[in-house]
Amino acid sequence: MTLRADIATELEAAYEVGLNTKTIEVDGITVAFVREGYEPHVIDTAAFDERLRWPAGNAQLQDEGSFIAYLKRYWREHESVVFANESSRLMAIFDYHRTEREGNAGQGGRSVFGAWFAPRFTPAWSAWRAANARGMEQGSLLEFLEARMGEVIEPDGADLREVIQFFKVHHEVGFVSGQNLTNGNVNFTWAEESTATAGPAGQLVVPTEFTVLLQPFKDLPNEARAFKAQLRWRIQRPKVTFSFHFFTEQLDDYLEELGEARRLRISAALGAEPVVFFGAPS
Repeated sequence: MTLRADIATELEAAYEVGLNTKTIEVDGITVAFVREGYEPHVIDTAAFDERLRWPAGNAQLQDEGSFIAYLKRYWREHESVVFANESSRLMAIFDYHRTEREGNAGQGGRSVFGAWFAPRFTPAWSAWRAANARGMEQGSLLEFLEARMGEVIEPDGADLREVIQFFKVHHEVGFVSGQNLTNGNVNFTWAEESTATAGPAGQLVVPTEFTVLLQPFKDLPNEARAFKAQLRWRIQRPKVTFSFHFFTEQLDDYLEELGEARRLRISAALGAEPVVFFGAPS
């Protein structure tokens, strides 16, 4: 590009005052000149305007309602998508790949503007999942059940409290045997001293299973389900170690069921199908 005299003079004046770059209009085209060698660079004003039109960044939403409201605010048909993964996290990308429409070929978007929503688990759900299949001594089992008594719906609270009270009074009791009963409970024989041959002895009936009512997500207070847990034990004289076991597949299936219902609600709110894709962006 040959510089006109007026342009060259303008550039020299700009560089004299310390400007490293000068942007001017040359025959209707925006051109940037850098200091080294006065080399011209044409600026793509259309792309620049596009960058101004689309912000960058990812909003973090705390509940499903806020996530849907944010989607509605920035959603652009044929350019916006939502992805969901197995951990229940949802990611929206508003400037994703444009789809082919009206005879125009699709093209890749910038994928730098979006929002994500990771449903928060309730403390009860997190506590029971963390303790599932974990061996606990008598004192640890006592503390856990006392703290989570409100979620146990079967057996009757009074019966379970009786068992807990036994552990509280006889914290150092040593168990010498355990036997399954015909009613599904277990009968523990115990001695108050650490050997089987000394000290007074007795029996304690403990249920072998109990039922817990759990709500997984904080933002879905009406979604809760009852789950059975099997109570297991291991006697290593004079102590006994307890653990309870949920059917993990049932817990995972319930999370998937809630996730699928959530994806359908988001699609319905945006009025398009399908909107939410199960997977990850490319």
